[in-house]
Amino acid sequence: DEMLECICNLWEENKAKGWNMITEKYGRMMEHTSPEEYEKIKDNFPEKSERTIAIVNQIAQIQVDWMKDFAKSYPKLASNARDITSDADQIDNTSYETYLKGELLTYSEELLKLYAQFIVNLAREGKNLAYMTIENTAHLQGYATLEDAESSIR
Repeated sequence: DEMLECICNLWEENKAKGWNMITEKYGRMMEHTSPEEYEKIKDNFPEKSERTIAIVNQIAQIQVDWMKDFAKSYPKLASNARDITSDADQIDNTSYETYLKGELLTYSEELLKLYAQFIVNLAREGKNLAYMTIENTAHLQGYATLEDAESSIR
């Protein structure tokens, strides 16, 4: 698929340049979890345009809303995951929102465009990526349904 090919190419290009996208992701997350430390390292990261940041924020808002919807239906499963929104961020606690934005900010414009289209398509189809991801995880852990996984948590 085009998005998978794009991320593989991006990883290879960055590897050839000696750039570590994981280091960048965790560094970018520090803007919210450790702002003083982030100020010391932020100039090491590629600058992102206002347009890119706006796209990342729009994608993150959709996915945060999906996670909130999931949490309403499956509060026990959701409580075993990260806090959802960045207002819960601390040095030892990184929210789903901040983690997602850190990841998306490592993407090239091409990959971000493909991912945004993926998210828009899911939304148009009435799908929720949070449900899809956690349901798949539950299946991998041997649960037949999300309800089974939810009821197993005490």
